[in-house]
Amino acid sequence: MSTQTGLPPHWHASVWPEGWDFERDYYPDPELQQVGYVLLPRRFHMVVHWPELQDGRSEYGGSLIVGFEVVGEDLEVRELYGVDMDVEKWLGYFIKEFPPDRWKPFAVAEITAFLGGDEKRKEAATRASTSGKKGVDLRKRKRTDATRKEGRKRHRLTPQHLEEVAHVYLDAASQGEPPTMAVAEHFGVAHSTAAKWVGKARASGMLEPVSDSEKDRG
Repeated sequence: MSTQTGLPPHWHASVWPEGWDFERDYYPDPELQQVGYVLLPRRFHMVVHWPELQDGRSEYGGSLIVGFEVVGEDLEVRELYGVDMDVEKWLGYFIKEFPPDRWKPFAVAEITAFLGGDEKRKEAATRASTSGKKGVDLRKRKRTDATRKEGRKRHRLTPQHLEEVAHVYLDAASQGEPPTMAVAEHFGVAHSTAAKWVGKARASGMLEPVSDSEKDRG
């Protein structure tokens, strides 16, 4: 059973700030930003491992890395990377077992502990040394820097916008991909924002009421 609140049993995860040198345990004075009641680094990473990924190449096997960034007064998921893992096989499983609505609370608790004590940094250093900081981009729809900036703009919830949301959602669902995550990736927004748009599209009659299978896919 995992001792980390929010993770499935036997899963493990570590969170560390961008710019941290885990080999020397060196982290320059962090530039912290207020998000709700906590102060967070502008960018940090969550590295997640689960038992099925153990393949003998390291103590922890493969891993999935979720990148967070403080944007305005909110914390958003900006990227997903995998190391030594079959993306097509594991991404849907990851989202089902560890839903995106748990990522932020978990990551905030872990990064706060990291900034406040040596024990979390030692634990993160062990996992970082086995996982590495590089990985394969999991997003099928790779975005350029210009597209990422565009994704940060405010989107007006016009009928045309909701129609595009519905189109992206249905296209992803038809291919067996997590549809709400596909909407988030398409527009370059947080999963929570995409979920709100999907709800608006349903309320407007552009999408059918959610089914149990869609709930599982996320």
